[in-house]
Amino acid sequence: MRARELFGKAGFAYSGPDFEVSEIIFDSRKAGPGKVFVALRGSHTDGHKFIDNAIGAGSEVAVSEEIGMSRIVVPDTKTALANLSHAFYGYPSRSLKLCGVTATNGKTTTTHMIAQLLRGVDPKVGLVGTAGHYLPTGRIQPDISNPTTTPYPTIIDEYLSGMKGAGSKYAVLELSSFGLECGRVIGLEFDTIGIGNITHCHHALLHGTHENYVKIKIDSLDLLKPEGIAVLNIEDQYYQDALSKVEGKKIITFGAKKGDIHIAGFKPTLKGSEVMASIFGKTHTYRLNVPSVANALNSLCAIGIAEAVGVQSAPLLGLLEQMPEIPGRWNWIDECQPFAVVVDKANTPAALETVVEHMESVRPKRKIIITNNVGEGDPKAREKLAEIASRTCDLTIITYGVAKGEDIDSTVNQFASFMEKHGGKYKIIKDRTEAIHWAINQAQEGDFIAILGRGDEDGMYIRGQWFEVDDRIEAKKALKARGFGCN
Repeated sequence: MRARELFGKAGFAYSGPDFEVSEIIFDSRKAGPGKVFVALRGSHTDGHKFIDNAIGAGSEVAVSEEIGMSRIVVPDTKTALANLSHAFYGYPSRSLKLCGVTATNGKTTTTHMIAQLLRGVDPKVGLVGTAGHYLPTGRIQPDISNPTTTPYPTIIDEYLSGMKGAGSKYAVLELSSFGLECGRVIGLEFDTIGIGNITHCHHALLHGTHENYVKIKIDSLDLLKPEGIAVLNIEDQYYQDALSKVEGKKIITFGAKKGDIHIAGFKPTLKGSEVMASIFGKTHTYRLNVPSVANALNSLCAIGIAEAVGVQSAPLLGLLEQMPEIPGRWNWIDECQPFAVVVDKANTPAALETVVEHMESVRPKRKIIITNNVGEGDPKAREKLAEIASRTCDLTIITYGVAKGEDIDSTVNQFASFMEKHGGKYKIIKDRTEAIHWAINQAQEGDFIAILGRGDEDGMYIRGQWFEVDDRIEAKKALKARGFGCN
């Protein structure tokens, strides 16, 4: 596509050279002939500082909010990146039914449940989210050095274009608060959006205030098509705010005790549950291969999303028990050992409560968790995590996690200070691999060990250096080192 045509389709006046556009980029290190550079302003750097680098590397033009040579000036480069991307890829979202989900906890699980239900009518359904980007051609492991949950518009459009080309009818997108605030889904129009829950979490501080974080979540509903349907948790504390946002639109509600779709019965098992759900007045029973009432609620949201795009869910509920394991979400590490080991992403107070509630439901001898702070997080959320751990767990092992721009040792020490404040029993083992092996080496029959905070991440940066560590792999290694194994 020629530059003049591209900018015209995207709705921008264009006075630069006309050339064949091969790519739209926002990283100046990838600049070169045929590549349009878009200067984004971020929380840690400003792409405008690298415009000269991009032009020097061969890019013919840069999209900028500041006047200068070889620049196409726009009011907002976030919006420009999205609109240029959509135009470049031929607006692939318009050929798909888009399903979006946002929540503080459970976004990933809910989107996988939606995709599992929709596979019953569309085997080529696509999914973009934290635990993997699933295209008809296979799964792509997200690069944790870039946004994983809700990628940049160019990546999303590339994926949607692939889905469209392969004949997909539906696409499911996980919508993070950062992705929403950074404009990564600007210009996409959703057939349905579900809000699973909104609670306090470590992300709030990065948005300035908890109120800002809530507003970002609620404002996701602005992405609905005029005829789009909102799927809302009627028991969530921010339900009325969400309801006001979609005034005049059709909604589907869900909840534990009330709503168009609600829980009529629940029976936990070690690794899952049996759910009896009332769906628009009719009762249906199905099984889940992930435990807890929280995941039962996630399944209700998924059912609501499926119904919102015109898919009758009742005949497809049996697919939920067959849902493939979600990387880093309730991953059971089983080497026929006499104690339970699970790996989960849980890194918010509500998510930790969910994990501990299930641990308690199976009456273990001891509840042991390995956890960490998430870098640049809200101290209030961190203290709440420590309070829950102190109150509910027999032992908390504090280790390194993702520090982001924060001193990694301070994240460990702060968590320990909160544990002391609330009278919790804890042990500091900063090396995550060592922490996992220590916990499993001292485990006794009947214990329950939960390795939390990172899920499916296969490594982490510590003081700028990359260390490979996958909680699932290390747990298996530790169990085998103790002599366990299923023959």
